[in-house]
Amino acid sequence: MASQGVSIAAVDINREAMEDTVQQLPIVSSTKHSSFVVDVSSSSGVNNMVKDIFKTYDRAPCILVNSAGVVADEFVLKMEEEKFDRVLNINLKVYIIIIFYSFEEV
Repeated sequence: MASQGVSIAAVDINREAMEDTVQQLPIVSSTKHSSFVVDVSSSSGVNNMVKDIFKTYDRAPCILVNSAGVVADEFVLKMEEEKFDRVLNINLKVYIIIIFYSFEEV
């Protein structure tokens, strides 16, 4: 997408890996790539990230690609509640809270 002129807001909990990714993105025309360190399992962290994206780009994200995900290699009925919550927060809830906070900013 970056090679087609899309500005990228990269989000990760690992700053070094994320900044390396941003450095590899091509710059086309007036694209603007940024990086944001966020634990996407935290609702308040996601809320602050959305606000920072709005400040950086003066608009809501047009395309959301969520490639965050965790696996708890356990049978779900035997999984501890804390692990289950983490899986749901990162693999499911983050989609909803990003949309919620994005609409809140519009």
